[in-house]
Amino acid sequence: MAKRTKCGPKKSEASKPEYVGKYRGHLYKSPTSAELEMLADEMYEWFIQRDNYWLKDFGISRMVSAQRITEYAARSDYFARMLEVCKELQESKLVKRGWSKEYNSAMSIFALKNVAAWRDSTDQIQLPPGKRLIIEDTPA
Repeated sequence: MAKRTKCGPKKSEASKPEYVGKYRGHLYKSPTSAELEMLADEMYEWFIQRDNYWLKDFGISRMVSAQRITEYAARSDYFARMLEVCKELQESKLVKRGWSKEYNSAMSIFALKNVAAWRDSTDQIQLPPGKRLIIEDTPA
């Protein structure tokens, strides 16, 4: 006679709780206004330290993506203003690194072109969104 087998998972497997990522609480938590202001202060304090000059490194250190930083700036005027200051700090530090002989100036130039919209040519005019430049040719 054939041996009868049971169907389905073993009892010990069925009773195990489903795994939940250990960083889930942090990654999916929506910060309060006060927490955004605290994060903005931490961002500035991080940037004024000598060797901190790259915004993405701050985000990585706090498990906050660049997209989230943009979302936070849209939610909090204080965070947005501190982010502007930090971007200015980043640009300034990259320029100073480029002038320094201890760092690769080509990498600083590359970074400035990507994060601070620096360009090689001076004939480009960047206007705010929705604005037009009108050039009239009038006799002198």
